[in-house]
Amino acid sequence: MVMEDHLCPCGLKAKDLLERKGFEVDDHWLRTREETDEALAGILMIAGALLWIAVPVALFIGTVGAVSVFKAVCIDRRELECACVGGNSYLPLGFISLTENLMMVGMGVWMTVK
Repeated sequence: MVMEDHLCPCGLKAKDLLERKGFEVDDHWLRTREETDEALAGILMIAGALLWIAVPVALFIGTVGAVSVFKAVCIDRRELECACVGGNSYLPLGFISLTENLMMVGMGVWMTVK
């Protein structure tokens, strides 16, 4: 936002970075609160569309992960060990991974219902 006594430093940095990377920037200064509100409304509209993309991705990844962990632990009776601690300690990785994936599915469903 550009005001009489203020020029947004983040905007200047972003513009400079884009220009240094070869992008042509058509800089539209937001001089009033109304212009800033309109720009924010447009950004939030785009973000709303991106939310719907995030929902199927979360549902897909969570479902595939939950099914694979359930199959490995409950059907194949494999003991999953955490490689990050060297496999020397007991960590109920199957339960933790299943919980994580089910939470992701839950978030996807919650975002859809909300």
